[in-house]
Amino acid sequence: MRRNGPLTVLVLGALLGTVLSQSPSWRLEPAGASSPPPRGGARLVNADGTLFYWGGFYECFDANAGCDHSFYTDLWHYDLDSSNWEQITATSANGQFPERRAFFGANYWENGDVVVIFGGVRYNVNLSFLLPFGDIWFYSVEDREWAPVQPVNEGPGFRLAPNVAIYQNDMYVFGGLKATFQVANDMWKFNLITRKWTQLIAENAAGSPGPAYLASFRLDEARRNIILMGGNIPIAASGAQTNQTWSYSIRDNAWTELSFLERGRIHNAAEVFANRFVTAFGDLENIPGENGCRTPEASAGQAPTDQVLSLNLLTNEWSTVNAQGGPGPLKRVMSTRVGNRMYVVGGYNYLCPSGPTTPGFPSWNENMYSLRLV
Repeated sequence: MRRNGPLTVLVLGALLGTVLSQSPSWRLEPAGASSPPPRGGARLVNADGTLFYWGGFYECFDANAGCDHSFYTDLWHYDLDSSNWEQITATSANGQFPERRAFFGANYWENGDVVVIFGGVRYNVNLSFLLPFGDIWFYSVEDREWAPVQPVNEGPGFRLAPNVAIYQNDMYVFGGLKATFQVANDMWKFNLITRKWTQLIAENAAGSPGPAYLASFRLDEARRNIILMGGNIPIAASGAQTNQTWSYSIRDNAWTELSFLERGRIHNAAEVFANRFVTAFGDLENIPGENGCRTPEASAGQAPTDQVLSLNLLTNEWSTVNAQGGPGPLKRVMSTRVGNRMYVVGGYNYLCPSGPTTPGFPSWNENMYSLRLV
């Protein structure tokens, strides 16, 4: 195979930089007669032109107020042709359905024409109850049917906020939070045909990224790589997030460290477009000495952003995308890619009108937006 030379790489990088410098605008997508209630921790998946939207929760931010988290099990499809949300009543051949949860992994398996979900968690506001999941489910958008998947061997077990990508007939899983609250950095592969787990890289192996959960994990199919960016690191309630970016080679089963972000983030949108990895929104890393906008709970400051950043995968350089319009700062958003557009739904901004050191309140996003990036 003929490889691009340095001049070609520079020209392609310049062209892509030109496209992204033309100030793309966020587009508010029509909702139709009804739309999903606002939430975070769900998943939005492009299933061959129909958007699958399931799970997540509406958070309580003050246990003293007598509220608790509300976890969702409602299922929605968004038809891109009619620009319409539809709430789905799914079936199951054996009467089994996945339990409501948030922070699970999900992606579309093209060869099987199903959405695959893995792991997740359900918990209450004071963490006196926590139910982690390590199960796998298939959902057929065409048949509107759920089916549990039984692995033939043991795999990574319970994983909260695992990082999931699918290439051909394999689901790749990196890290996540274990039921013991230990953060993992191992790499697993689940063959979606044979239903067998294989550990590809053990925990704490040399040359691996550090432990992380709630990271961005997106397939770069053209190069047979998976891009890992950001994520929480194991310091409880610290707001500490890694600013690292890595590339995992499916062919070589090896990690390569890429350019760092100026500031780490989680709960963001992220997709791969041609030769760029793009991230939007998210919760910025807590900076020591920075109070942020606080909740009444024991947590780090809230720092949602509306920033859009792009990593050129040819030159390994980050740049800012000057996106116009949009919903403003958001965190806990869900995203998917359809052609040359990034679709983003859900999440919230967190407001502290009386000052950053005082408890604030969430302003939930009830809309879906998209941004053309190629």
